[in-house]
Amino acid sequence: RSYALDTLREELKRAQRYDMPLTVAMIDIDDFKTVNDTHGHLAGDDVLRGVGALLNALSRDSDTIGRFGGEEFIIVMPECDETQGLLAVERFITTLGEHDFTLASGEVLHVTCSAGTAQADRGVTEAELVGLADKDLYKAKKDGKNRVASSDGRLSEAADSSGRSD
Repeated sequence: RSYALDTLREELKRAQRYDMPLTVAMIDIDDFKTVNDTHGHLAGDDVLRGVGALLNALSRDSDTIGRFGGEEFIIVMPECDETQGLLAVERFITTLGEHDFTLASGEVLHVTCSAGTAQADRGVTEAELVGLADKDLYKAKKDGKNRVASSDGRLSEAADSSGRSD
């Protein structure tokens, strides 16, 4: 978390200095407590590692990904406007919805996530930017989960494109 926030601080300075876009995404695994309660914390840890690995695999080399809290991740996307960031996060949500997590017991588990994105405007602080993305994350959760909401009011329909109902 601290590495991602330090990177955000530096990338925000650079974006504002050179008038370049910067987008932040907050991603939260939907109903993660159920994973832990049903399958145990070791399975939950496996899911967290798997989600992190998938985020890394689908992100650009210039993006920074960090675990923000329990089951929440942050992605710092330099030189990325909110439309590009929204598309990238939608791609992740769709891919995650199609991903099989095979537990040690052999059981296959599927998880979804919700996300919020926000683009840095001139003068915004890193805390304000994270707060905007987090607010949009909660909007995505409220509007049905398994989707991404952006600070410009757009809401994806990732739930409809994944073909899964879990």
